[in-house]
Amino acid sequence: MILQYKKYRGELIQKRAKLNKEDPHDKLDLTQYNSMIDEMNFVLQWLETGRDPNNYRGADKRGIYQSQSFQSMVKKDKLENHSCHKIEPPRTKFRTTSDI
Repeated sequence: MILQYKKYRGELIQKRAKLNKEDPHDKLDLTQYNSMIDEMNFVLQWLETGRDPNNYRGADKRGIYQSQSFQSMVKKDKLENHSCHKIEPPRTKFRTTSDI
C-alpha cells in the first residue's frame, strides 16, 4: 500500500511539473495537485510511523495511560483489601499513653 502511494505521489509531482504556471486554468489545477500531494504525504507519514503526524509530543500515547489509571486504581484497591498479609505500622520503642 505504501509503495502504491509513493508511486501515485510521484506521478502527481510529474504532472504538476508539466503545468504552465502562467495559465489561469493551470493555476487552479496546480492548487489541486498541491493539495493531493500534501494529503498523500500526510497519509504516507501516518502509514510509515503508525502515528498521527499532527499529534505532537506523544499526546496520542499519553491518552492510553490516562484512561487506564482509574481501572488500575480499582484493581489495586481490590488486591489490598483481599490480601492475606496485613501490613502493620512499624513499632516504636517509645511507650504511648494507651500502653500504660
